Amino acid sequence: MGPTFWACAAAFTCAACAAAAWLVGLTGHRERRRLERSGPLTLGHDYVIIGAGPSGCYLARLLAERFPDRSVCIINRDGAPPSFWKIYFVNLIGVVLPWLVPSLQYRLRSHKRQFANATYIGGNTNINAAVGPVPTREEIESCLGSDLASHFDKFASGSEIERLSKDCLASPGLERLSKDLNERGVKGSRIRVFSDGFRRIHPGDLLCGLRNVTVVVGHADRLEIDDASKTVQRVICNGGVFAITPKRRTFLCAGALESPKILIKSGVGPADIIHEMAKSSAKASEQGKLVLANEHIGMNLQDHWVGRASAEVPSIYTYETLYPHILGYKHQYKDVAMGFGKLQLLGKNLVSFATTACKNPGQLVLAADGQLEPYLPVGADDMQAYQSSLSELIALLGSLGIVVKPKTAPLSPNWHLSCTLSVGTCVDPATLQVNGLKKIHVADVSVLRKITPMNTQIVSYAIPFMLLEEMGEMI
Repeated sequence: MGPTFWACAAAFTCAACAAAAWLVGLTGHRERRRLERSGPLTLGHDYVIIGAGPSGCYLARLLAERFPDRSVCIINRDGAPPSFWKIYFVNLIGVVLPWLVPSLQYRLRSHKRQFANATYIGGNTNINAAVGPVPTREEIESCLGSDLASHFDKFASGSEIERLSKDCLASPGLERLSKDLNERGVKGSRIRVFSDGFRRIHPGDLLCGLRNVTVVVGHADRLEIDDASKTVQRVICNGGVFAITPKRRTFLCAGALESPKILIKSGVGPADIIHEMAKSSAKASEQGKLVLANEHIGMNLQDHWVGRASAEVPSIYTYETLYPHILGYKHQYKDVAMGFGKLQLLGKNLVSFATTACKNPGQLVLAADGQLEPYLPVGADDMQAYQSSLSELIALLGSLGIVVKPKTAPLSPNWHLSCTLSVGTCVDPATLQVNGLKKIHVADVSVLRKITPMNTQIVSYAIPFMLLEEMGEMI
């Protein structure tokens, strides 16, 4: 078979795929229009969890195990297929079809698939995972308060951390990191490898064997709240295409940015703190000014301008040795802080990291088109502070025999995980229930009073555990 044959075959395949996509898209458009006329499809479950990250999936597992006769539904907006999907073509179908036919995945029962005994409806999902030392009781108490911290010892000393990390593979670099920290008793004691940096944990890893869990891939837009009972009546998803009805309780596990945004869009919290910002406000950005929101929701975000750097680290240094130099380093220059994260281990040496210049706090603002967006101002002072603190870092690590090589790529905006619905202001300290409402809890890191480097992922798992321990059978 010559080149002509393969060229023709490729062209035919592309044409067939394009035709199939067109037909599927047409079907999806008609189905969407029909559903818009008939109203949203409503699904009911005992517990509804928004967000299939570490908090959401672990909470689903705990609920499903404790109440096997009750149904648990997780809503998640995107991700990759369960880990047992091995074929790339199937992966492509799992990503493309639910996007083209957003309503069929909920209308047709044939689209429900049984994987690892948990039910997945349409699309796909996965969880980011991390490596970090288990935080101390004191750190947990400073982040969450004494009410929940009383349950942390059980989480940290029991079998929970073991089963959360037992199935994960580790690269040589992370095996070395884990060994270093465990042997030397770094602050926070044990470290648990939840991912090797190349593989993600999937819901199937946490939900295996649970037949009463349904994972729905969709976007939760807002909560429909009954004014009289102060409870969530429905979770409106995908622009009203479908809705999920919580029969017992609703849990927000969408993360530090999405959880407060969902509440704000639902009319919960001091919405007046979200200031108007016209799209033409370039002058404010050029001057590096912030639109300040000095209330609970929308506060404490940190906007970042990220630059990349690489370094060759002598083998005499362990991660434990460098930990206080890199993660613990903070350079204060006016209102700009310098921090470091996204450490990557390849083989024996720490070879790259991101440097970050951040203003604190950044804000969620209401743009002219009505969309809630992060506000990322940067000015001349910010760049001066960034260069100054980067020079200090280069000198600091240079004294340790580590040569830092900043990359020439321009700075890119990013967001640092930070608390936005802190305990004692927007949620109850003991039950994490949203103030002023009933039977709706926030069970992710957005409730933390402060962020401790390298512990947020493990805290993501600890929060649902501590919440259920506190609530007991009342949940």
